[in-house]
Amino acid sequence: DHSFNFYMPHGALPPSKWKLSHSQIAKGDILQETPSHWLRDSYFAWDLKDNEFSRKKLSSHSGQDYCIYKLISTLEIEFSHEPHLFLDIGANDGLTNSSTFFLEIQGWKGILIEPNVELNNTLLSRKNSIVINTAISDVSGIGILSTSNKAHMLGTLIEDPNSFSIQVLNCAVNYFNENEFKKIPVSVISTKIIMEFFLKQFGMPPNFLKIDVEGKEHNIVKSLVSSGIYPDFIEIENNLRESLCDQYLSNIGYKCIIVIDAHIEIWSFHDIKKESILSIFY
Repeated sequence: DHSFNFYMPHGALPPSKWKLSHSQIAKGDILQETPSHWLRDSYFAWDLKDNEFSRKKLSSHSGQDYCIYKLISTLEIEFSHEPHLFLDIGANDGLTNSSTFFLEIQGWKGILIEPNVELNNTLLSRKNSIVINTAISDVSGIGILSTSNKAHMLGTLIEDPNSFSIQVLNCAVNYFNENEFKKIPVSVISTKIIMEFFLKQFGMPPNFLKIDVEGKEHNIVKSLVSSGIYPDFIEIENNLRESLCDQYLSNIGYKCIIVIDAHIEIWSFHDIKKESILSIFY
């Protein structure tokens, strides 16, 4: 059955075949080109229903925190150590649309990476997390963070004024009636360095790595591969539906198993049974 059942995932079904109901997603978004790696192993889903967000007290954009929680639960024999661990790269304020706040409430621990020190007030309220104010990329150095007071969730290291990331930031700045976005010098360290630090701090890799850095995701993944330290699950925001991260991750055994809301990818280093994926949504 190739009809799209709202909120339910379908394997290897391109967005052009989806039938939407009660959705505000623009038609043009559905007709975008589908990355080839979505058609190999992925199940597609829109975000969880609003009442499920309320009942489960989720904080993420589209329920990806609950997906990770359920995926880990299906493999609890393999992941018997406590607590489970996360590394949140691009943590924003640590609360708004956070993919790890719900997990921390469930007893997880981890590290929050956020270069914008102006967000530390809420970041430091995450008592089971270590906060590190830096940006992450494939090389260490100094970067320029473009951000704003109200659109801080869209902060990016990309400087090209014609880039998707800067255009989106400009739109948000205008929406919030701010004059312009600001540029802040920030430290940048490589993924390899932060993964080695995580391993030293906790004695094992993170169960869950979240990457949301507004356009530099593939740089982080490139350095992750060279580190040789691989999380069990990775969340990547892929707004432009590119295959850059796939070039690195598929070569070391990862599969993109879930695509939520047409841009949030969940990658697994493990073979996950179809039934376990479907159980998240049914």
